[in-house]
Amino acid sequence: MYLIDTHAHISHFPPQDQKGVIERARAMGVKKLINVACDLDQIEPHLKLAKTDENIWTSAGVHPTSLNHN
Repeated sequence: MYLIDTHAHISHFPPQDQKGVIERARAMGVKKLINVACDLDQIEPHLKLAKTDENIWTSAGVHPTSLNHN
């Protein structure tokens, strides 16, 4: 089976733990990861992580709780 995690939050882990998180996912059969940024401030670290591995991508959006409802 070929697994793709379409909603990962790898960048929520401390940088020193991220490699281990990715390795554990791969050990469980996850071949590709989409690392989701929930706000604009997260985009840069997510893109940086994606550049370290050809099987990690970034998606970005704004979480509904971050919206100004005024």
